[in-house]
Amino acid sequence: MDNFEDFFKEYDRLRFEYRSTEEFIAFLGVEKPHTLISRINLYRRNKKMPSPSVLQLFELVMDPVLITNCMADYLNENETQNCGKFDNMAMEYINKYREQETKIVKDRRKARKEAYRNLIKERCLLLGV
Repeated sequence: MDNFEDFFKEYDRLRFEYRSTEEFIAFLGVEKPHTLISRINLYRRNKKMPSPSVLQLFELVMDPVLITNCMADYLNENETQNCGKFDNMAMEYINKYREQETKIVKDRRKARKEAYRNLIKERCLLLGV
């Protein structure tokens, strides 16, 4: 499957979790849900990836890797229309995702070190060292 199909499958799954599509889009913090719904439906009909400005709205509810891949696909499909605005949006999102990811990795590493230290202490106590 490609990113286009994955995105719209996830979009459909999320909007069916809410009572209506409007409620789902309003949950994302969009002031005019009908406008965004019509834009997303237009993208789907034309079999085009939504723009980074639209994709960015789904950052709290969708996998960030999927969103960054979709942004890259959009920018690759629209090379002649690439404006700095969309490039900057995509790069800001990717950088924010990377910062969050590195924080998670650091926290995991710190937890592993602490667990290893505790294991060594327990073994030392058992051996009477």
